[in-house]
Amino acid sequence: MLARYFIVASVLVAVSALPLSSNTDSRPNVILFFLDELGADRFPFYGSNINLSPHINEFEKKAVRFDAFFSQPICGPSRAALLSGRYSSNTGAYGNGHRRNEYFDESECTLGSTFQAAGYDTALFGKVHAAHRFLFQDKFQYRTFTSICGFNNWAVWARQGPRYQNATIATNIGDGNLNFKELVDAMHDPMRCNVQREITMDSTYSPHLYRELAKGFISASKQTENPFLLHLPTLLVHGPFKQKLHDLSVPPDMQPAPNGVPLFNQRQMILDGIVGDILRHLEVEGLQNNTIVLITGDNGTPRRYPSVVNGIETVSGKRHASHTKGTRVPLLIYDPRLQSSPKEIRAVTHMYDVLPTLMEATGIEDLPPNKELPDGRSFWGFVTEELEDWPRWAFLFSKTRAPHAVIRNQEFIITSDGELFHEEQWYRRISMSPAAACTTHRVLLRKLRNLCHEAWKLDIAVTLPGGNAPVDPNTCRRIRCNSSTSLPECIA
Repeated sequence: MLARYFIVASVLVAVSALPLSSNTDSRPNVILFFLDELGADRFPFYGSNINLSPHINEFEKKAVRFDAFFSQPICGPSRAALLSGRYSSNTGAYGNGHRRNEYFDESECTLGSTFQAAGYDTALFGKVHAAHRFLFQDKFQYRTFTSICGFNNWAVWARQGPRYQNATIATNIGDGNLNFKELVDAMHDPMRCNVQREITMDSTYSPHLYRELAKGFISASKQTENPFLLHLPTLLVHGPFKQKLHDLSVPPDMQPAPNGVPLFNQRQMILDGIVGDILRHLEVEGLQNNTIVLITGDNGTPRRYPSVVNGIETVSGKRHASHTKGTRVPLLIYDPRLQSSPKEIRAVTHMYDVLPTLMEATGIEDLPPNKELPDGRSFWGFVTEELEDWPRWAFLFSKTRAPHAVIRNQEFIITSDGELFHEEQWYRRISMSPAAACTTHRVLLRKLRNLCHEAWKLDIAVTLPGGNAPVDPNTCRRIRCNSSTSLPECIA
């Protein structure tokens, strides 16, 4: 039972005059949009000077917006945190290199499995990354992505060759070498045969294929008595800084923008249109009044794409665990069953909190057998207005350049390199004295201990503030303040 991890569920009230889903199971559907490489700094409702997402902007007007929602600074670890609900220090997935696959275990591919075991129809279209090796677990296909990760219907980039145009995809929808229309038609048919295989999708723009498969899955769900979980980890807006002529990142009937920022902006507008189209289709099918929708992102915006947020020019970005631009991502949640007004939540939340939150929102209490318990905590109480705040900090890790770890909240950032920062305003951080952890802000000392505990699980070296070299975890049983130097020190 996971009940002890969750806040007591609130009473949920349906408020729409329009009909609910035709499904006899009244539990809510869930759609999770997982945007690739779009940080909070790219949206005007977070104070950005960039305004390229009219459909998401409109959605935000009715949603609960989380102001301090963090992800890992790179996509693989962030996706592992979403699927598992666990810290990167426990999954071992904190980089996109050699640890991307081999340290992310079957027992941690939990999101889809949890909903599948609860009787939900489940689907994933787009990009899996951390769980990619589970697509074809063995040559006899006895262990499959469906049985390991719990997605009954899936179509994803096969991570070989082109990504956008004429891509090779892995899928279990239908059978045979289907083209775009045939694959979408198969998705509409609940009686189809599902055979996992790879297909090269000629004359196909992949983001549009995944959009149509998502719409087909929504339509097909009306023919069942089950609620659904639809996970959409998008390909966009990830893409090259300079356009690749053999794999255009925009639709073939669209003139690509010039390289660099204009091209990135164009991809953001295309993605926004896809989100809007799927949300409209939800209404066409009459399912919008019993469907929880989340919009979030896998990591912050790459540093090459500038933005200004509330007058502050953002710096760095993706791959930088200590920089806000790399880890602060949007999170919007809308549950039409609740009688609540749009609101902003300022409490710190993280990607590893999403799984327990969705379980509470849908009334699921149990994980499937052989799945690891989440480290995250449900923040559903903020949505239902039963919670006002909590003293949470976020753990962040990166393997880029020298591996490093960070623990932070809205105001303070502590790094494994011995740095302390005060972020008085989003994206504007100021270096603090190393002695601050022992003098003016003793809470930093307690959080430094937490940081060491998690960083050492990944063999990440930790230098204490004011120190000259990493400390030896084998001789550091506890950390205290030195009365002479007012600096943190290790005690053997």
